Amino acid sequence: MKLERKFYTEEAALWKKAEQKAEKEMTSFSESEMDEDERDPSLKAQETLERTLSDRRHNFHVVQREKFDLFESICNSAMEFAETLPLDIVAEAGQSFGSVTFSADRMMIMSSTPPEMKEILIMLIREADSMDFAVRDDGLLELNFVFSFTSGTRRGKHD
Repeated sequence: MKLERKFYTEEAALWKKAEQKAEKEMTSFSESEMDEDERDPSLKAQETLERTLSDRRHNFHVVQREKFDLFESICNSAMEFAETLPLDIVAEAGQSFGSVTFSADRMMIMSSTPPEMKEILIMLIREADSMDFAVRDDGLLELNFVFSFTSGTRRGKHD
């Protein structure tokens, strides 16, 4: 039995249609509409800046030491995972986030893969705030996990 559903292919086709429709609408603008549309980006940028500054006044982010310590532990496990499979690995930490990126021409988890390595992958998936797979320009598969060290808090109107 074979089950196949091309979710990515279908989604890519929908995006392509949407892009074509947007491009068609852009080419149908009159010259006066184009002039008005050209003025909008600076106004939109100003509105976005004002909204961002307002959000910053009402929100703040606190770096949580526990999250950073967990990330350090995850990095040690990720190094072991990369060495065992074998994969290239880059682990980076900034002030408010960290990332672990694996790359290789293939990534195989098989029944013979030590259970500890499978647990590390599960931990990465569970603890990451986001993850993505991508094929790089050089053809290597890249698996990227991002970890936030902060928690956002909304300030009250009186702050």
